Amino acid sequence: LGFQDDEHVVKDVPTCFRESIILLLIIAVSNGWDIFNEDVKNAYLQGEDMKRTIFIKPPKELGKKGVVWRLLKPLYGLRDAGRHWFSRLVRALKNMGFTQTREDPCVFTKHENGRLIGIMCVHVDDLLYTGTKEFCEDLHKALEQVFVISHVERNHFNFNGIEIENTGTEILINQQKYIEENMNIDMQDIKNTAEADRKGKLQTILGKLLWVTRNSKPEVLFNTVTFSQQVNDTSMKTLKQAALASLYCYRNAKTAMKISKLDLLGDLIVKMFCDAKPMTEKGSSHLGYIACLGNMLNDRLAI
Repeated sequence: LGFQDDEHVVKDVPTCFRESIILLLIIAVSNGWDIFNEDVKNAYLQGEDMKRTIFIKPPKELGKKGVVWRLLKPLYGLRDAGRHWFSRLVRALKNMGFTQTREDPCVFTKHENGRLIGIMCVHVDDLLYTGTKEFCEDLHKALEQVFVISHVERNHFNFNGIEIENTGTEILINQQKYIEENMNIDMQDIKNTAEADRKGKLQTILGKLLWVTRNSKPEVLFNTVTFSQQVNDTSMKTLKQAALASLYCYRNAKTAMKISKLDLLGDLIVKMFCDAKPMTEKGSSHLGYIACLGNMLNDRLAI
């Protein structure tokens, strides 16, 4: 249906920043809160009513000759379907007392007597949230009254391809299943790669590396960025190094990134450390930064 939708409509829909998810997890483990993941069933069909007129041919088994259907709800594939769903969700959450943050439109917070009692990150139809016991119980009941929920998971689940486990004292993040299924490289196959095929093979490896380094293997990020700057002139050496980086992830697939409890006493501070490498002869440069969140009382920073 989507490829036939050539009408120019506003279609942009935000998704939560990775940094927002990490902050939610830090808040959860630091307060000793449970974390929940709720999935909205057929979310787009639960969005706002259509604001434009669209007719479709009904399925053969349900249609009558000479009869077409007018859409009341956006179907998957329509350009503005996601926007209709997100608008409905925002309206519902605001009616429940949430405040939508300016920094990330997919983050919603709720306060009571000036104290944060809950926070939610939204990624399309996946709702990740944490808060006090009363907040989580009330929120689940409120969501079920407004939407059809397919399932609810607590403290150990897959959120957008990332395994999250809350042990109570720390939160573990890994992508073991994805890595074991996609990142085992045959080095002999790499060595036999024809020169004309190097670029395509490197791009395939980099796509997988960028996904895992962004979410659970930050120690490989610098090398991955370096490889990506050599795509247009892929040497066998670069291809082998990228393959070895992929194998490193595969051999350490079970190793999780850990989020530890942060002392929330006093005012928290953010410190940034950044550095840059000047432009090279090929016109590329490197920029890196580390963001640290810590406590002003003891100046202990958690990266």
